[in-house]
Amino acid sequence: IKHFRNQETPRWYILLPDGAFRVGWDVTQAIMLCFLAIVVPIRVGFNVTAYGVLKWIETSVEFFFVADIFCNFVTAFYKPEDGHDVLVCQPALIAINYLKGWFLLDFVAVLPMQIVIDSLEQDIECSYSVTGCPSLDTMSDSVFAPSPPPVGTFAPPSPLMMLAREEEDVNDVQLPK
Repeated sequence: IKHFRNQETPRWYILLPDGAFRVGWDVTQAIMLCFLAIVVPIRVGFNVTAYGVLKWIETSVEFFFVADIFCNFVTAFYKPEDGHDVLVCQPALIAINYLKGWFLLDFVAVLPMQIVIDSLEQDIECSYSVTGCPSLDTMSDSVFAPSPPPVGTFAPPSPLMMLAREEEDVNDVQLPK
């Protein structure tokens, strides 16, 4: 049984925390977090730059989390009161509750740092191109483009680069006729 504070009914735009939309939103969010848990370690560990389709997917995920902040500002919450949970649906109380809780962490997490970096390096347009940026050492059939190490430093070749080199070596071999 849902108990509303002061017997109020929620306004039309207030999302119920256990409503169908919010549950679907949370499931989608869990899927996106799993995607990030796989992609981010690969990109960081192997120094891989995303471009093309993968760049569009990552940007969509970033915008999803920005939209999640707005959803949290209109999602009602349960507050324990007199031995039972009361559903709080007042917009001002919802906002105050979110600002006191997860807002700061959510806000810092959604700052689009990669978009800012791409913009400063003037790679923003070509990052979304299927072929990537000309300044990147790209591979023709991959969604990933390995980033070259900074000049004057040694970095072992990434597994993706090693595979690309093996593919090039195989293509260069002249078979006898």
